[in-house]
Amino acid sequence: MKTLKLNAALILLGTLTFSGADTVDEQIAEIQNATPQKRVQLMNELKKHLSALGEEDRAQAITKLRNKMGAKSENSEQNQIQQTDNMTRMQNMQQQALGQAMQQGAANAGTSNKFMGRR
Repeated sequence: MKTLKLNAALILLGTLTFSGADTVDEQIAEIQNATPQKRVQLMNELKKHLSALGEEDRAQAITKLRNKMGAKSENSEQNQIQQTDNMTRMQNMQQQALGQAMQQGAANAGTSNKFMGRR
C-alpha cells in the first residue's frame, strides 16, 4: 500500500514538474512582452510559482529567466553605451564650435577696436 501511494505521489510530482516548465516559459514570454507595471505583477507571480518548485526545477527556471531576459538587457546596455557615446560626441562638437566662435569673436573684437581707433 505504501509503495502504491509513493508511486502515485511520484507520478503526480512528475506531471506537475513537466507542466510547470511550460508555465515558466509562458510566464517569461508574458513578462518580456508586458508593460512595466504589468511586468512587476507578472514577476511577482513568477516568484510565487518558483517558490513552489523543487530546488532543481527552480534552478532551471531561474537559468531560463536569466538567459531570456539577459539577452534583452545586453541589448539595452549596448544601446545605453551607444547613446552615451553619441552624447559625448555632441558635447565635444558643441564645445569646439563654442571655442571657435569665441576665438573669432576675440579676433573680430581686436580688429573692430583698431577700426575705431582703439586698442
